Amino acid sequence: VVPLEALVLFSAEEIERLVCGEPDWSVDALRARADVHAADSRAVGFLWEVLREMNRDERELFLLFVWGRSRMPAGDTSYRFVVDMQHVRGDPDQHLPLAATCFFQLHLPSYT
Repeated sequence: VVPLEALVLFSAEEIERLVCGEPDWSVDALRARADVHAADSRAVGFLWEVLREMNRDERELFLLFVWGRSRMPAGDTSYRFVVDMQHVRGDPDQHLPLAATCFFQLHLPSYT
């Protein structure tokens, strides 16, 4: 797909980043691309706090859960990370979050 002559313009690391995405990303960059639909901002605040405490491998697993991929796109700002509240019966602390990987969405219970 890419002419061989064009590949010499990039290092192996640059090609990997362009094809596979960013291996390391910041929570602030994700937060800047987030659409939060939540009446209870406290649970969403917990999300950002927990993500900041995660190491790179844990953030990779988080992305796999919510998006089905382990890396953020390189230089692409067209994606939107959607966070909304999941309506559950009973104690929300007894429920796990749900994800819609096709739409890069996270449905959070209203954790206390």
